[in-house]
Amino acid sequence: MLTTILIITVVKSSLALSLGLVGALSIVRFRTPIKEPEELAYLFIAIAMGLGLGADQLVPTLVAGPLILAVMAVFKWTRRESKKKNLYLSLDWKGKPDETQGFLTRFNQVLGNHVLVSDLRRMDVREESLEATYFIDVENPDDLSPLVDDLQKSFSGIGVTFIDQNQMPGI
Repeated sequence: MLTTILIITVVKSSLALSLGLVGALSIVRFRTPIKEPEELAYLFIAIAMGLGLGADQLVPTLVAGPLILAVMAVFKWTRRESKKKNLYLSLDWKGKPDETQGFLTRFNQVLGNHVLVSDLRRMDVREESLEATYFIDVENPDDLSPLVDDLQKSFSGIGVTFIDQNQMPGI
């Protein structure tokens, strides 16, 4: 909101500035890969301060710019960082056909003891093997080791893979 006030204060007196702002914002929107909303806020404040200083609006820009940055810093420092993670869990288990009976029920019981939420996304059953992919929420990534230990005790020879989709680069 504060950035918008600064931009409107600077742009309201000039049609040329408002048209230039539309061009600058469209370049930022379509040419810049934005990963976090916070990055977008910093880009907008940089554009606003550049507009204000370029339009000789020194007083509003020099008052509002540092004030906006201070408010953003306070929000960033007071925000509690959650360790909660959303992961894909991929399982690969080879067993005899009679052992695969009830696998899903037993696996869901083990999984339920360690995760907040689990959602089965894919399951492949073959003659002597089973593959399953779950989307899971864990409170703390440090809690994954007990989950792996419990899975290995309950299902001998199970392969366990965790995939964090949030940290993968965009294509």
